[in-house]
Amino acid sequence: MSRVFLGKMRGKVILFTILAALTLLSTAEAIGAECSNEIYARFKKGVVNLPDDKAWHACDYTSIKSEEVLTAIHQTGDVSIQKRFNDTDPEQVIFTNPAGIEIVKPTFFGIYKLECHDSVTAGTLATELTELDDVIYAFQNGMRSPQEVIPNDYWFHRQWALRNYGQAQGNPRADIKATYAWEIETGSDSVLIGMLDTGVQTDHPDLAGRVSGDVTYEGGHGTHVAGIIAAKTNNGTGVAGLNWVSPALAKDISTADYETIDNKLIATVNAGVVV
Repeated sequence: MSRVFLGKMRGKVILFTILAALTLLSTAEAIGAECSNEIYARFKKGVVNLPDDKAWHACDYTSIKSEEVLTAIHQTGDVSIQKRFNDTDPEQVIFTNPAGIEIVKPTFFGIYKLECHDSVTAGTLATELTELDDVIYAFQNGMRSPQEVIPNDYWFHRQWALRNYGQAQGNPRADIKATYAWEIETGSDSVLIGMLDTGVQTDHPDLAGRVSGDVTYEGGHGTHVAGIIAAKTNNGTGVAGLNWVSPALAKDISTADYETIDNKLIATVNAGVVV
């Protein structure tokens, strides 16, 4: 039985997060410099143990059961360590969806913040920890300037919601920062997108081969939505989709009653759409 982690974000929380990120943008470089002496690392279970009453502790007085980890830290010099999250029970099932997939609590065991005396030392230690078997991951804290990814789609310059530079009398930067997100992720062909709308024109040049399911549509609304979500991107034609490569499953609910809508929703989830 497969399992996925559930992360629910309400609209207000998302809005607050975006506003907070924009507020901090002007001080990002200063913050990055201040925290570059920190390392975030995740160790295998039982490798690192802090006393129960300690949030921070010097590594010399922390129980570290890996000789390789201990050697790397001792060679670094004065390092303090902080446990970032309380352990959670990864077996705790929140609910089971209609496809029989158990939604379970995420687990944050073994995540620690290590503080070194300078950024150069932190960078060296992070690299050394990454190569050790008892370390799941390790990286130096800090910030860098994101790089924009600009697709070559013919109409992309009009998609102000993705990248707003003032076109059509709009407000520059009033967009979702898609071009920065694409530097990190453009989609995955192993993720199926579900779309319940008016059906999709599956032979559309920007959607052909990407969308399956109901091909009937009225007024093109479902096709329009499908293009926003999953149009082929960086192909020199049409528009850019937020997700460049993931396949999509369309269901036409334009004339359906509530029972039919429920059944189509369940069928979409059962087909493997990520919830």
